[in-house]
Amino acid sequence: MGLVERFAFWNWPRPSGTPDLTLDLSRPSLAGVRPGEDQTVLARRLGPPASYRHMKRRGLWVYPAWGITFAAERGRVTGFSATVLGVEGTPPRVFAGQWCPYAGEVVLRGGGARRPAPHLMPEAVWESLGAPRQVEEGAEDSVLYYRFGAWGMDVEFLPDGRFTHVSVFVTRHEPR
Repeated sequence: MGLVERFAFWNWPRPSGTPDLTLDLSRPSLAGVRPGEDQTVLARRLGPPASYRHMKRRGLWVYPAWGITFAAERGRVTGFSATVLGVEGTPPRVFAGQWCPYAGEVVLRGGGARRPAPHLMPEAVWESLGAPRQVEEGAEDSVLYYRFGAWGMDVEFLPDGRFTHVSVFVTRHEPR
């Protein structure tokens, strides 16, 4: 945390210990907060982000110590991501030296199948969420693209099946 962040977040409540970082892909949520919900709930659970500038200019709340980010617009969470293994473009380059892998649990269908993120495999995602809308296989990674009504999800794996990154995002804004 830099000088700007120390000043901007000096009175920000900080969680005691590591907060619950569970990523639920079946209903999607991060730490129990779903896309479209109030950003202050997630912000209070996670504490101050690592970059005031990213938060104010881009609406991106970055937590390199936990390997997660979330995006917010007009006071609502519009998406979140978790990175286990860094690949090009994830995490944001400015945090590359301080980024830690996401080590939380990933919940699949119905909340019953909980897995540590590094142990998530493409077959388990496919079995839990069904066939993706699109599969993109490249030399460096494979991406499963899902769209479910007002939200979408991109799940990335290395060719050997190791989980690298997931992004969950709002695809259209529903009236509240």
